[in-house]
Amino acid sequence: MGQTISIPLAQAWTNSSVQSYSIVTNRSVTDGHWSKRPALFYDPLNDKIIQWGGWPYDNGDLSYSFSFTPNNHGTVAWSKDDTPITNEVDQSSPAVFGAAFIASNSSFYSLGGSIAEPSASPLIAVQGLTEYEFASDKWTNTSSLSATASGYLVGGQAAFTPDFGQAGFLVFLGGSDPDTQEFDPDGAPLVDMSNITLYDLEQKTWYHQTTTGTVPPPRQYFCSVGGRSVQDTFEM
Repeated sequence: MGQTISIPLAQAWTNSSVQSYSIVTNRSVTDGHWSKRPALFYDPLNDKIIQWGGWPYDNGDLSYSFSFTPNNHGTVAWSKDDTPITNEVDQSSPAVFGAAFIASNSSFYSLGGSIAEPSASPLIAVQGLTEYEFASDKWTNTSSLSATASGYLVGGQAAFTPDFGQAGFLVFLGGSDPDTQEFDPDGAPLVDMSNITLYDLEQKTWYHQTTTGTVPPPRQYFCSVGGRSVQDTFEM
């Protein structure tokens, strides 16, 4: 659609009522990288909203990063940033799709995903926990070999729990963990929802927690949200 919809949060809204006061801003057709399900997050240190990756609608789109600074008027002016460079993803790399991503107040994190090339079959999974640190403007990539049985995770979801550990924990659930880097997206084994993967940001250590109670069926490419409750638990 090429549009960014801005919705004020000072008043309650529903899907039917929001159209009466939302602001729709068209995005330039020349800025490149029109994508589906990109990573979208807020950088509070630089006060900007950033888009990275996603499934491109045009072959050859790279791992571009775009951003805009929010304002009180709800209008949006996107601009293309410098292309992220890590030890796995650089300016010559295709965009990453289907990663489990989340942002804290200091960094953005993205685990796994696949190389997003519409003409590619089978898909190519990527390993690594990518971090973008807001203060230093630096992208890094660390090993994800302990995150799943294969080190790959595609179509999962993530949350950040600031009250666990010294620096907080990343929580990952769902998705698929292909046995090999080349995989069939319709045949890859799904991660059992009884297995919750955690990453201690202070110790840089992976953990796995087994759930109890009624466990939902496995799934991928779903929606999730996480938050702290008044009972000091973390709900996801």
